Amino acid sequence: PINKAYNIAAIMDAVREFPIDQRKRVMFEYLLIDGINDKLEHAKELVKLLNGIKAKVNLILFNPHEGSLYKRPSLENAIKFQDLLSSKGVTCTIRESKGLDISAACGQLKERAKEQ
Repeated sequence: PINKAYNIAAIMDAVREFPIDQRKRVMFEYLLIDGINDKLEHAKELVKLLNGIKAKVNLILFNPHEGSLYKRPSLENAIKFQDLLSSKGVTCTIRESKGLDISAACGQLKERAKEQ
């Protein structure tokens, strides 16, 4: 639904046309959700989407919280995703999540604040 308001193709075209210093990269944050967008086919689609853009991708593993329908992907799947991107020339890192063990990671604190 959000693609109706913010068409991804138009956004990517604008990024390609924007004058960027040759020494810099455009940072993309990609939230990996188990079974939704964490497979190698999704990584291949992302490579195509980033074609022509000097990019860096920061992979973020979904942080589960009470009531969520989504799950965190395995680190193994995230590494395979990262490896495919890297093999295609896309600079890619996996963001280390801190606070997951105490439900204080990104996306979890907001949920806890709602409960209080």
